[in-house]
Amino acid sequence: MNSISRLTLIPDTVREFAEPIAAAAQHADPVDDESAGPALLLVADDGGYLLSNGLP
Repeated sequence: MNSISRLTLIPDTVREFAEPIAAAAQHADPVDDESAGPALLLVADDGGYLLSNGLP
């Protein structure tokens, strides 16, 4: 069964997530052949969520 969902991102909230990602000393390779660097990933499996690739 296909369904359409809507994702609404609030800029100030996304910025709160993005600032620590950008400030991380290291970043994991986000996906396949993409180069390492700050990334906020939209992941979907049993649900949908935002994931950081920043390493502590």
